[in-house]
Amino acid sequence: MKESLPGLQDQRPYPDRLRRAGDRIAVEFRNVSKSYRGLKGDVAALYDINLQIETGEIFGVIGHSGAGKSTLLRLINRLEHPSSGELRAGPLDLAALKGAELRNWRRQVGTIFQHFNLLSSRTVWQNIALPLRLAGASNTEIAARVTELMTRFDLHQLGHRYPAQLSGGQKQRVGIARALDVTPRSFYVMKQPARWIRKRRNPLWSYWLASIENLY
Repeated sequence: MKESLPGLQDQRPYPDRLRRAGDRIAVEFRNVSKSYRGLKGDVAALYDINLQIETGEIFGVIGHSGAGKSTLLRLINRLEHPSSGELRAGPLDLAALKGAELRNWRRQVGTIFQHFNLLSSRTVWQNIALPLRLAGASNTEIAARVTELMTRFDLHQLGHRYPAQLSGGQKQRVGIARALDVTPRSFYVMKQPARWIRKRRNPLWSYWLASIENLY
């Protein structure tokens, strides 16, 4: 399932090693395999994957449980390392990233987790603000950005609440807002978003597309 976003062009500033002069490939898998160590030997989660995702595309991965969908996403945000093959973002070799370069790439990827992964000891406002604080934004910048996102995702009356006090849909909106807070982003990965984009009229789907088009 692939759907282009009409009119969406990548005009955001990239670090020097992420620039793609005229190249529309955002992420590319070249003969990528990933295995995990099991009790009876290695277990292949992905085998010989070749895949190109272009700038401005919405790209869906569909498969049964255990097919390797989560592994593929975790390779893109480099929470996992490929066992073999090449994984690239333009000229950048993602598999070779270490230290500061790896942290920088992870900041370039906005991740919306299946189970939200909100910090239970922090309020909605604090959860959304956390990536900004880790990125070294000023208090003024944080306040302005968090306020903007909470308004966009209809969370402005929930800022003082903790995750345990939220519904599933509210938690999902917090997760989306958190993924959008640090700009620019090079890529977004979403685990099982079907529950909120199953219908194109779903407000969260509209929020997401509007945020991408307006903020980027």
